[in-house]
Amino acid sequence: MLLRAAFCSGLLLLAGCQQASEPTSDSTLSAAQVADQLSIQYQVLDNQPDEGCDPGKADGHCYRVRLSLTPETHPLPATGWSIVLSQVSYIQGIEGPLELTHINGDLHRLSPGPGFTGLAPGEQLDLELRANFWSVSEFDAIPNYLLEWRDDPAVVIASTREQRDAETGLWQLPHVVPMTDREQQLKRTDQDNVPLADAAQLYARYQELTSRSEAASKAPEFGLIPTPVSLTPSEGESLPLSRGWTLTSNDFHHLDAALDRLSLLGFEPSEQGSAILLERAADLPESAYRLSIDSDGIRILASSDSGAFYGLQSLAGLIRLGRDTLPAVEIEDAPRYPYRGLHLDLARNFVASSELETLMDQMAAYKLNKLHLHLADDEGWRLAIPGLPELTEIGAYRCADLSEQDCLQPQLGAGTERNSPVNGYFSRERFIELLRYAQARHIEVIPSLDMPGHARAAVVAMERRFEALSAAGQAEAANQYRLLDPTDTTEYLSIQYYRDNTLNPCIDSSYAFIGKVLDEVKAMYDEAGVALPLYHIGADETEKAWYASPACAALIASTPELDNLHQLTGYFLKRVTAQLKERGIAAGGWSDGLEEAASQLEGGITSYAWGVLAWEGHHQVHRQLKRGWDVVLSTPDALYLDFPYVADPLETGYYWGARQIDSHKVFSLQPDNLPVHAEYWLDRMGNPFVAADPEPLAGERILGIQAQLWTETVRDPELVHYKLFPRLLAVAERAWHRAEWELDYRPGQSYGPDTDQFTEKDALKGDWQRFAHLLGQQELAKLDRAGIFYRIPTVGAQIRNGQLEALGLYPGLALEYRTEGGQWQPFDQPVAVKGQVAVRARSADGLRPGRSLTLEAEGPQRLAQGAQ
Repeated sequence: MLLRAAFCSGLLLLAGCQQASEPTSDSTLSAAQVADQLSIQYQVLDNQPDEGCDPGKADGHCYRVRLSLTPETHPLPATGWSIVLSQVSYIQGIEGPLELTHINGDLHRLSPGPGFTGLAPGEQLDLELRANFWSVSEFDAIPNYLLEWRDDPAVVIASTREQRDAETGLWQLPHVVPMTDREQQLKRTDQDNVPLADAAQLYARYQELTSRSEAASKAPEFGLIPTPVSLTPSEGESLPLSRGWTLTSNDFHHLDAALDRLSLLGFEPSEQGSAILLERAADLPESAYRLSIDSDGIRILASSDSGAFYGLQSLAGLIRLGRDTLPAVEIEDAPRYPYRGLHLDLARNFVASSELETLMDQMAAYKLNKLHLHLADDEGWRLAIPGLPELTEIGAYRCADLSEQDCLQPQLGAGTERNSPVNGYFSRERFIELLRYAQARHIEVIPSLDMPGHARAAVVAMERRFEALSAAGQAEAANQYRLLDPTDTTEYLSIQYYRDNTLNPCIDSSYAFIGKVLDEVKAMYDEAGVALPLYHIGADETEKAWYASPACAALIASTPELDNLHQLTGYFLKRVTAQLKERGIAAGGWSDGLEEAASQLEGGITSYAWGVLAWEGHHQVHRQLKRGWDVVLSTPDALYLDFPYVADPLETGYYWGARQIDSHKVFSLQPDNLPVHAEYWLDRMGNPFVAADPEPLAGERILGIQAQLWTETVRDPELVHYKLFPRLLAVAERAWHRAEWELDYRPGQSYGPDTDQFTEKDALKGDWQRFAHLLGQQELAKLDRAGIFYRIPTVGAQIRNGQLEALGLYPGLALEYRTEGGQWQPFDQPVAVKGQVAVRARSADGLRPGRSLTLEAEGPQRLAQGAQ
């Protein structure tokens, strides 16, 4: 503990000092008064493990944090208060006069210990915490610490609230001390070789992405994202957009959304407009189309509604804002995979239905067709189920009620209020509207209500139901949907440090609950007129729950096919898949849980494979394909879009599987040949790895690919945009189009940094340049018009011989620079500079600047600076 006296008495009106006044008795202070003036600072000191780390936790890894408390005007007394904070990495211990209690999940409480005698105004108390693993992002810290003060309701401590930068719109955590020390703060282990994305590193990377054996690719005159099978310029003249369009022939349905996008982009309906002919062609496969454009009009041939829809979306894709013509072209096109998906976690932090509609518009524009909605997890239940109102009345909200009588605990910095934007749910009626909205855009909504693990919101809600009905003397009804064995004494911590997040698979009421939920969800789909072919169970991360459950011991003793507790996950999945089959629905789940239960499952399973490739994740993919399962590739190496774009402490998101996933990395994915990535990707620590192929395939192929956005650190709808875009366009590119540079799968071939089997690296660079030009000069402007808050890439720069040189990731975005004390100026070519220089890019419409980086004209490069 360090106590620092603030010498303000006698120094009135100086910065940081308060004018003397009569002290306020702490007995008359409210929680709000204390919380508004309590300054908290959070500083990562060191990521290197030492003798203070608990060897039994996190493989011996831990990091140290200094947490500083300073009451500015009102004292903190010796007793009668506590602070509740979220820390997603479990806090192992504390040094100082406060005591630490782990509440549940990420929630911890700091309370005065016997050695704490109070804190006077201006005094600073420094505490040292040790937490599991490491922290190399300022956004690992969670906002909205709560002050518990005597008998008052808990309130948010003002100094820990998240803020947004007025100029960039990016997020800031003012209570977090900037991380600048590369060795102590920004390196996880001695083997961590991930380069930090400062201006110099990005300049070198952008240069490497444009270097080829031949001259750098020229900006394409026109093009499409995702790339079609073939696009051939024709001899006809281009077609003027100003003429507008008129639909003269149409044999299809569900096209309005695509036609509306034409209008949004300035190609509007007109009675005298160019003719659009939409005609059936029986020889084309599902979702394929042919598109012809010349000065006389537009013709689209397709065999299905989806094919005609995608033909119209390609017509819109050829529009370049600011240009009044469409090129004369012939396009032949068909999708690479039938499954082209996005997973969105609504459970951790909610996303309103209007934002979901905006997202579906963009999915449709780039031909993504599966929206996997994660509607329930430990932190929230987001779908109303008739007959079970507690699921949303309690389970859809997090607030300051730690007893959870009215809401769930305030995990992940949720704050105190039920009306917080991180809370909420879809009513039955609104969900039906969303299903129809998706259908009109040829998107299938795949519901997921995670079980048996990750089910805490449901478990708590059903316990409140049990208590209320029991109190009313309705014992049978109370137990009907209860999810716990009340005699279970199992002690466990889930991977997110919950003690009570798993429903019990050994009691019939769990399956009654699941049956009720499935019936109600199916009824919503039926009323919407939409098929429900696939339901995602979840099925992952049960963490040895039920091991002391008498109900489970009795089930194993009475069930011949069960020998031990390890088989209970498979038993659960087998029963739930049977429930789904009875309703005509196929089952999906995460690959790890399904793999654990593989011997107990029949065919017809869809596995979402999320094993990290550097950890032999491709072995699991191959095994499951060889079992005859449908496999959707969901690899964290390139498809977890909650991970950071670049290795920078000012970038948000988890990074347990990869520290940097920019659009180029997504673009460079070869989904049909997973081992080959060991030649040109690195592991999460920036080191080479080797990928052997002990489970060679014999013609089996994945069903498709799916991007994931988990939202533990996503607390704002615009941050959803920021994390997804523009990376989601690269996902669409790989899901729809197989590039010529992709290496055919070679059964049994091993790959590594020295095998040199992937010989098309120059072709990859050239194709990337084409894609990057289309992003920067064509597509980002469309995202601007649609109101998408995409990430503007940070700029690479170097100063050589006194001249500033700068590069952006996407050609076409305007670059700017500023010398210390000066104004922002356009950067078009190398310019002489002195002292500290900042560089940044602007959005395609020029209205929004991105985050800036600084560098020195003389001396070492500085770390990335600016608001995130």
